[in-house]
Amino acid sequence: MDLAAMIPRCPKLRVLRVTKPPSSVTKIEVHSASLEEFVVSTLAQSAIDIAAPALKKLTLACNMGTDGSLSVVAPMVEDISIKCWYFSMYVDLFSELWRVVFMGIRTVEGGVDAPALVLPRAHVMSLQIIMSTRFSERRFAEEMEKIPVPIVSVLELKIGSRGHVFGPLVLYLLQIYPAVQKLDIILLESRPNVEDSCLSCFRRRCLCERSNRDWRDETVSLISLAEVEIKGLRGGYHEVDFLRLICRGAPLLQRVAVKLCAAIIPDDDWYNTVLDTFEEYPGVNCTVYL
Repeated sequence: MDLAAMIPRCPKLRVLRVTKPPSSVTKIEVHSASLEEFVVSTLAQSAIDIAAPALKKLTLACNMGTDGSLSVVAPMVEDISIKCWYFSMYVDLFSELWRVVFMGIRTVEGGVDAPALVLPRAHVMSLQIIMSTRFSERRFAEEMEKIPVPIVSVLELKIGSRGHVFGPLVLYLLQIYPAVQKLDIILLESRPNVEDSCLSCFRRRCLCERSNRDWRDETVSLISLAEVEIKGLRGGYHEVDFLRLICRGAPLLQRVAVKLCAAIIPDDDWYNTVLDTFEEYPGVNCTVYL
């Protein structure tokens, strides 16, 4: 069945669910002036093209693989749930090694799920990013321009940094989404004996900083940020520099909670430096979990 040919014959279509497209279908094209709710789920690598000016609810789960594509034109969408898996998507930063392998956007109601939010409805952006040498022509910023990314209030990051400096990456994303009120970072533990683990980060000369070695001294404006949680710190001094920068640039910051990786015992200097940093901001509720 050719959706592109069928849908124009349904001028009063309001709800469409495509939950099991044939494996031979490589493109799902939905152009409808009347469609208000659209659900699509596919494991096959596909090109998905949606143009629906009246669309209010979008639920999408798809595999972008290496050549899949997603384009959504839906200016009225309010309730959104997108889950996309990528083989590799390059984060357009000075370091060429950061790759997005998962992107999710979802709508949440204020309250238990979003305690830092003041709005009754908010949007969460979830990204899983790893250090990888996989070649990719797909760029994160360009892909985000093709889909309706509303104002992001919560940014959830799972980062497989393998010990590399992650501060510039997070700052780059916060500049893309300046309305973030809550930042939640999970640093994924490296597998044992990973050859490209970056021990030089602990000596302040990580190659992944490249042309932006002065990021620690940058003046950033994080005017909406109120809550930060970081899990999996490894005891690197670049982590302290990142915490300092966040506290310095977020005037409305209320809470910071950090937890160390289970396999790491930091030295006393690192721990004391973290505590000294937090003492500089007595108005922020800061907690360190060992």
